[in-house]
Amino acid sequence: MGKTVAAFTMSLDGFIAGPNDEVGRLFKWYFSGDTDFRVPGVDRVFKVSQTGADYLKEEWSKIGAMVTGRRDFDVSNAWGGQLILGVPHFIVTHQPPQEWLGEDSPFVFVTEGVETAVALAKAAAGDKNVGVGGSQIVQQC
Repeated sequence: MGKTVAAFTMSLDGFIAGPNDEVGRLFKWYFSGDTDFRVPGVDRVFKVSQTGADYLKEEWSKIGAMVTGRRDFDVSNAWGGQLILGVPHFIVTHQPPQEWLGEDSPFVFVTEGVETAVALAKAAAGDKNVGVGGSQIVQQC
């Protein structure tokens, strides 16, 4: 089984955004270099250093599934309906959004809690890691 890892840089208390959901400080790094890095699964290109691009390519290739929370899902506008890194996403929530519950939804909504979401993600990831996002979900893990 894959091991669980944090997918994004964050402070020690588990937050990647400021009080107004501002993520500029984190994302500034993603656009401060001279090397194009295409984010797998989405239509986004970062500009990082060559070292940063090499690191992201290696580390992100080890992730086979993602677990995050409903707030992260909502604030990100469901990532435009695209799966970051092209891997399954398990969204922990009390109430799944009705507009995303069809058979063609790329997301799996888990109402049974973090432990269940992580177990499902580990099964989906196979021998790869499970990325964890969203401060509340990271803290619960």
